[in-house]
Amino acid sequence: MRIRWYLALLVLAACDQSPVSSNDGGDAGGLPDGGNSDSGSDSGWNSGGPDGGVLPWIDAGFANSNSSAPLQACGTLILSRCKYWADCGLIGTDPESRTRCATSLYISWCGPNTWPSHVAQGTLGFEPLLLQACADAFLSTSCTNYASEPSACGATFLVPKAGLNHACFSGYPDCADGLTCRGLTCPYRCQPPATADSYNPVCTSDLDCDSGLACILAPRAISGMCGVLPSAGESCLQTYRCAADSWCNPEGTCAPRGIPGQPCASSLACALDAYCSVLTSTCQPMGVAQGSSCTASDGCRQPLRCDEDKRRCVIEAQEGEPCTSAFSCEEHLTCDAATGTCQKRRPMGAPCQYEYDCTLDATCGADRTCVVRPRYGEDCSTTPSCFGALCGPGIVSPSAPRYCVLPIRSGGTCLFDYDCASGVCNGNTCVATCTP
Repeated sequence: MRIRWYLALLVLAACDQSPVSSNDGGDAGGLPDGGNSDSGSDSGWNSGGPDGGVLPWIDAGFANSNSSAPLQACGTLILSRCKYWADCGLIGTDPESRTRCATSLYISWCGPNTWPSHVAQGTLGFEPLLLQACADAFLSTSCTNYASEPSACGATFLVPKAGLNHACFSGYPDCADGLTCRGLTCPYRCQPPATADSYNPVCTSDLDCDSGLACILAPRAISGMCGVLPSAGESCLQTYRCAADSWCNPEGTCAPRGIPGQPCASSLACALDAYCSVLTSTCQPMGVAQGSSCTASDGCRQPLRCDEDKRRCVIEAQEGEPCTSAFSCEEHLTCDAATGTCQKRRPMGAPCQYEYDCTLDATCGADRTCVVRPRYGEDCSTTPSCFGALCGPGIVSPSAPRYCVLPIRSGGTCLFDYDCASGVCNGNTCVATCTP
């Protein structure tokens, strides 16, 4: 499945990969002008002033010293991810594209709105050598996986700092091993996993619950109570889901997942290693090898895809190989109609038919050429997708201008779930989440 990725990151210039420091506010070595002074050339980033306009926020920093090192660490990660995308041809190589890449990532991926805000609150720390390993891993990752992070990243370099009953926030692993961050009011508290009969069984995910229990959420809610999921034959009208070997059917009853050959209306009704064939309306085994039969887009395990004309699982075509559409190619490529082969995505000003024909910081304009995708704070009225931001707010007058904004926090007006920082828009209002 082709993933739509709306962030942008690029850096062609090589950057110093020295490990960052989590203890001082000076230049971490891996950033252009990470502090207020820098004697290096920043491997091509510096163009005469601090950061050359590429990372202007680093010199501004946070007001307190606890935040400068995390922001510098973010800069190291941003530079590596941008260079990775540049090497894959996913973003332009000009200074403006580099700036758009870095600032978009800073806003949406690694900056004061993400884990550094937890560090500033004292609930989280980071391990510099492991963070550096994450930065290095981008440079050896296949371009096909550009929309995800290497396994060396994620929360691997983050260090929980909050102990039992200490304040914590959602989104990152603030609590020490064996504890979960949960509660009814923000900030939450680090507590042991909840049991069904505990004094406070509130939860936001299954990880908040004791072994054998699940977090039972009502529709459009982000918090619920720990309990036992119903099994086959039991009602799921209150839980909206069932134990792993069952699914909640339209009648509100848990039903066993079908094995290959049994009737189905959707893949939800089939076992986890099967899918529902649109031709036979029966569960069929998911294709795990090239050449396996399939009849639907979810009929093959990644990295295979289902060629629905041939009804076979195939490997996505690499650069230079024949294709019939962009969906035939590896995700970082597009299909060039003139040559019928997979090629790198097209830069600004190049002809296009679809959004995914263009680099990540561009979109296909009304004149069928790749045009710049607006970023945070810019007008998106005529280009309703942004680079590292959302085109919002969610509900506006059709004639009102729209601007690229950050996800809306609790209580704000929304139209879609993705308008909200919590990921839940309920009754045109963003459901609350607990952030610093």
